[in-house]
Amino acid sequence: MNERDDELEAWQRQWRDGAPPPRVEARAIADDRRYRRFAIAEYALSALLLTASLAYVLYSDTIVARLLFAGFWGIGVPTLAFAIWNRRGLWRATDESGRAFVALALRRCRRGLRAVHASYVVLAAVVAFNVATFSGAFAAMPSDGRDGIALTIAVAAVYLIVLMAAHRRVRRRLAAYEAIARELDA
Repeated sequence: MNERDDELEAWQRQWRDGAPPPRVEARAIADDRRYRRFAIAEYALSALLLTASLAYVLYSDTIVARLLFAGFWGIGVPTLAFAIWNRRGLWRATDESGRAFVALALRRCRRGLRAVHASYVVLAAVVAFNVATFSGAFAAMPSDGRDGIALTIAVAAVYLIVLMAAHRRVRRRLAAYEAIARELDA
């Protein structure tokens, strides 16, 4: 069991009566800050990639640049829009009570599962786009793109393993928070 899961078990033991001890409340607030920083970093990185692809297509104006632009914007913009939509209402707890922090954590876990499921779809779209590009379907790349296809599949396999681990971790965290919520309601 990793450190984050141990932390959830510690919360479960300490948060019996609905009023969080100061140390647990401090952890919840730190978790809030960490969540917001991660979301802002994700938005900034997405905007940077989209802007860089736009700058590249304006600077280069080649078929390959246009293809990269189409790939980044065709997959990146809907993905960014989904991330913004999926995070609505998750920025902070409604109040400072233990129940509010647990309810927020539950919503974040459920939305995290939704994001992981969407990431499987995005991964499939990226792999399909790259394989089509490297196989010459768009006539922008040479038809002998076996190295590109092999690299795409290798990176996708590693990313799939990471996604599966994230999926498992979010499901465990959801189960732990559900147990805490049941204890608070009992």
